[in-house]
Amino acid sequence: FEGNIDGGYRITLLGDNFLQRGALEVTIGGEQCTDVVVISNASLTCLVPSHPSVIVPTPEDIIIENTLDGQVSAVNLFSRFVYNPKPSVNYVSMISSLVKTNRCAGRPR
Repeated sequence: FEGNIDGGYRITLLGDNFLQRGALEVTIGGEQCTDVVVISNASLTCLVPSHPSVIVPTPEDIIIENTLDGQVSAVNLFSRFVYNPKPSVNYVSMISSLVKTNRCAGRPR
């Protein structure tokens, strides 16, 4: 997966044994995803959190934790998400060109 540092877009994670009960938490690079929705035992979606401190593309871990009856079950998808920094403009150059035509202004003949 990859996306921009602003976050706010939805990703889908596929796997096994995503429980639809208990407390399910997804983090990317230590930041908590919001609106986590378990679609099925094998699929969940969430909104990616922002990560404004990223300056260069950085691979981040995705961690899925499910807490049920005091027991925590977790999986770490090491370096599976890359935050891409916003593009920036460092220089603007004006390019001009002259176009020569064989047309005259006036009435058509």
